[in-house]
Amino acid sequence: MKIVVYGAENQDLYVNKLRLQEKFGGEPPFGRARMAIEFAQAGYETYLAEPNENIMEKQHWEIVESAGVKVIKDDIEASKFADVAIFSHLLVKEFRRLLRRYYHIYHRMQLLLQLARFHQLYYVQS
Repeated sequence: MKIVVYGAENQDLYVNKLRLQEKFGGEPPFGRARMAIEFAQAGYETYLAEPNENIMEKQHWEIVESAGVKVIKDDIEASKFADVAIFSHLLVKEFRRLLRRYYHIYHRMQLLLQLARFHQLYYVQS
């Protein structure tokens, strides 16, 4: 199975600001970069799609690549390989927000249509 993980995540945040290694242990890189490493170590053909090289230090990229993860800079190119795709939770949140917004618009339109039908029925019958 081919797995594509989108985004390596900001390692500066995890390592230097949140200090995950000191608080919880483990070795950087963390986040989806670590997830890609774990999938590769489990025997899956794994791709990490990350267009921004500066998101991680060079040593972190070396750890990812030495684990057998293929790094791709183009998200669209990476999607060609995916049997399973793992996206950012932020992307999902944004999608949910858009879905909610359009649901409310859809709901309002349905109410307006019902009012228009009622209005039409009321005046036709009167």
